[in-house]
Parts: sequence; structure tokens; C-alpha cells
Amino acid sequence: MQTKFLRPKNAAKKAGISISHLYNLIARNDFPIPIKISKGITVFLESDIDDWILQKVDNSRSNYLI
Repeated sequence: MQTKFLRPKNAAKKAGISISHLYNLIARNDFPIPIKISKGITVFLESDIDDWILQKVDNSRSNYLI
């Protein structure tokens, strides 16, 4: 699988959340762990963000009874 790095701003945009909410989720261990690639540069794996989104969708849909 090919993936790419996303900077925090782009990770938040992809997840549809604000950057401040992204950091709140990280603090609560409810978002993929960021990767420090150098001093001052933090990234996320795009595939981790995709998996997180799918997990949220699955969890949300499993709460509804039809």
C-alpha cells in the first residue's frame, strides 16, 4: 500500500475537523499518533487518517438499529 505524509493542518482538513479539535483528540488518544520526522516537523500517515475515518463511520452506523 502506498501512503503519504500529511502535515497536521492537512490531516485535520482530510478528517473534516479543526486543527484544535485534532490536538484535543490526540491528547485523548482518540486520533492516530503523529510522527516526528525532524525538529519542528510532525506528520501523520494518510492511511492512518483514512482508517480512523472508516472506524468512526463504522462505529456511528453500528449504533443505529434498523
